[in-house]
Amino acid sequence: MGPAMTDSPSHRPSPPAARTLLIVDDEPDLAPMFRRFLKRHFAEIFEATGAAQASEILAAKPMTHLIVDASLPDCESGQSMAEQWRSQFPSIRYVALFSGSASLRDARLPGVDRVFIKPEGFDELIAALKA
Repeated sequence: MGPAMTDSPSHRPSPPAARTLLIVDDEPDLAPMFRRFLKRHFAEIFEATGAAQASEILAAKPMTHLIVDASLPDCESGQSMAEQWRSQFPSIRYVALFSGSASLRDARLPGVDRVFIKPEGFDELIAALKA
């Protein structure tokens, strides 16, 4: 992980004026697909292929919504990163965890609002983010 972030107000990005989305997934086809379906519902959409890149984006630009893959190559788990990001960046209002494991479907995970299962949960996830 990168350098430790401080909690002083001078090191936090200012709150977002509109809905912003960060998609964190190492599968190259997913982020463009999410972008295509959600571009009318968010002022800006950003993409990251791992936790380190996502942390850099979050430190620079406040996000209101995150889609996080449960399994990222550069961290223990997407869920643990979602929990960390949520506590570190208060502008985040909604976190969706996208997982290939059906065992997580009904899990209550700290930092995560809802778990969606790949690939059948794609339409549900799109609907939830449009709301």
